[in-house]
Amino acid sequence: MEIKNHRTGDICMLKYSSYSYFSRDTPRKVTGAVTDASGSVKWIVNGTWDDQITVAKVVGEQNKAKEVIEAESPITLWKRNQLLPNSDKMYNLGKYAIELNEPEEGVAPTDSRNRPDQRLMEQGNWDEANKVKQRLEDKQRTQRKHKELGNDAVPLVEDARVQKPYVEPLWFEKRKDPLTGSPIWASNGKYWDAKAKQDWSACPDIF
Repeated sequence: MEIKNHRTGDICMLKYSSYSYFSRDTPRKVTGAVTDASGSVKWIVNGTWDDQITVAKVVGEQNKAKEVIEAESPITLWKRNQLLPNSDKMYNLGKYAIELNEPEEGVAPTDSRNRPDQRLMEQGNWDEANKVKQRLEDKQRTQRKHKELGNDAVPLVEDARVQKPYVEPLWFEKRKDPLTGSPIWASNGKYWDAKAKQDWSACPDIF
């Protein structure tokens, strides 16, 4: 993996070693180096992607004749948080993963945390969750069919209301990256305006 700073020319090259039961190497190992615009190695990266990542600053002049690069003591960039008590009863998910689906007031109605079948499943209402999931899938198939036919109006499954199809991102717009020239999707700022006003009239009814 190459991570490039287009302003300074610094490049971080990372190698992710695949896990093998028969390998004697460190499982899930990550190694790499950060070079400046001239190609000189400035930092050494080490660690594993499921535990921690450290970097060590290279000291002294770089010499191709040197087989070993001298570096300072490593600095921890990232370290995995310990699992919560009773995590074995919560699919061994960490605190961050567990809280991803926590409900929040004032978000867009299209926010995935508002998906009703997902919420019912989390609450343990499996039968009702399956019924709602089926309704949502039927609704999505109907909307997709009308979009493919080029219809301007999409009838909703649960009532007689009519709604225009969702054809463009509401909160993002396609731009050209000023540094790389590559196409990117950037926020158009409309989400935060809508949230401040609590005006979600532009949102399609997907749930």
